[in-house]
Amino acid sequence: GCMRTIEDKIIYGDVTYTSAKEFDGLHAFAAENDSGGAADGVLDIDEGEGALSLMNMRLLLDSVKVPQAGPQGVFWLMGHEIGRRIDAAMQEAGIASWVGPMNMSWGVDDLGKRITFFDGMPMVRSDYMVAEQANTGRGSNARAKNTSGTKQYSIFLCRLGQIQEGGLCLGFGGSDGGNMGDFYSIEFFDKLEDYDAEGIRLKAYVAMALGSTKSLGRIHDITDAAVTA
Repeated sequence: GCMRTIEDKIIYGDVTYTSAKEFDGLHAFAAENDSGGAADGVLDIDEGEGALSLMNMRLLLDSVKVPQAGPQGVFWLMGHEIGRRIDAAMQEAGIASWVGPMNMSWGVDDLGKRITFFDGMPMVRSDYMVAEQANTGRGSNARAKNTSGTKQYSIFLCRLGQIQEGGLCLGFGGSDGGNMGDFYSIEFFDKLEDYDAEGIRLKAYVAMALGSTKSLGRIHDITDAAVTA
């Protein structure tokens, strides 16, 4: 239960518009940290309720600063719907304006499963990135999960790393009753009231941290349609 909640809040958590008891997730960071300046590139792109544009992915690649040593710790994060559209563009559907080789490839992850790459950055698919509500999560409210209208989707370009190095990371530890570095604080009960049983309570004190605006970019309001160039 703790892990499912944390996985969801890593993406949709918003301390400003949802609850003061949760932490900012990727959507909140992307919305708050976009400078909007042309010289700084684009970190928060509105696809305008249209198909994913590969050119917008290239804009993110120029805006999120990839280490000189290579793309270690840099990855695309998306739901399965958009991942399938990119796969189809590679394999059978193509792109309407395609005139040459595409900069996408196949590889394998550490468990041997097939994974797609765009410009050398792996595409990670998350079960926790779901259909979203159009025109939310930018300016005055939190990014909302879909309740009506056409389903919209988002993708992120993330660069992991220590805060001191400007990276994106998940901080934890120092919890009440736990030791520094422990992910969970564990509390045991010898007897549960009204139950013939002992009990265990797990508590997790965690929060996302973004060391630099240049470590996270987002494309949002993408429809489930064939990608464009």
